[in-house]
Parts: sequence; C-alpha cells; structure tokens
Amino acid sequence: MAAKSIQITNEEQAELALHRLGSIQRERRSMKSACDHTISAAREDLRVKSNPLSLEKRRLEAALERYAKADRKRWTQKSLKLVHGQFGFRKRPERLVLPKSEEKLLDDLRKHNLQRCIRTYEAPDREQLKLEADATLEAVGVRRRRGERFYVEPRTIPDAELDAGGEA
Repeated sequence: MAAKSIQITNEEQAELALHRLGSIQRERRSMKSACDHTISAAREDLRVKSNPLSLEKRRLEAALERYAKADRKRWTQKSLKLVHGQFGFRKRPERLVLPKSEEKLLDDLRKHNLQRCIRTYEAPDREQLKLEADATLEAVGVRRRRGERFYVEPRTIPDAELDAGGEA
C-alpha cells in the first residue's frame, strides 16, 4: 500500500513538520553514531584477537621463504607443491622507479628527445566558460543551466531545549 501524502496548509503545520524533521535528523544521527561506535569496537576487538594469528602467519611465511631460498636449486619448477599447499617464486610485473623531482625528469626527457614519454592532458576550463556569453557557449555545444532548488533546514537543537523555550 502506498504511503499517504502529507498535506501542509498553514504555517502552524509547517512548524510542526520542521520540528518533526529536526527530531528525525537527531534520531538518525544518534542511531548512526551508535552504529559507528559498535563497528569501531568490533574492529578493535578483531585487531586485538587476530594479532597473534597475524604474527604467527608472518613468521611462518618468512620461514618458508628462507627454506625456499636455501633449497631452490633442487626444485624442478618455480614452485613446490606439497599436500597442504604450495609456495614458490613468481615474477613481478615490471615497475619503474622515478626520481623525486618530476620537473627534472620532464626536462631530461625533453633533452633526450623523448617527448613521446610525456603525457599532455587537456580539459575544458569550466570557470572560464562561465564568463563567456550564452551565444558563444551555444556555438560550441555548451548550455548554461539556471534555476532554484528546494531546501529544508530544520533546527537541530535538542527537543528538551525547544520545550524549555530555547532559541538557536
């Protein structure tokens, strides 16, 4: 069944609607805060409880790597398959280590005639386009969109302060 539409016909009803919206926002913010706290506590609990396992995992992996490096010459393949799993060595994708100064690198690429290795990025300047006339914008397929949008800003002071006659 569809939700019933709410009708507001005077300022008193508008005030009540804004009051309820403020209450809803506060209640939702409180619920989210409680949920965030529960999630944070659960993550911390997981970190504390799983830390010994993570430490043991790193130690076992390090021991297997030391063993693999020491005994690699006996292997016929790049990995050793055993009953409970396998371990070995994989080629990593090639990675470039660039100098810290990007400006110097760009200068050196230009000096060595490697402009093909320099990326150039062009994009429309929206701020500059806003300064152009509508006719100019239409000529290049851009249109200016104007209008207004509805907004609601209920007070966010607690209900207790409203009941006591507090002002925000």
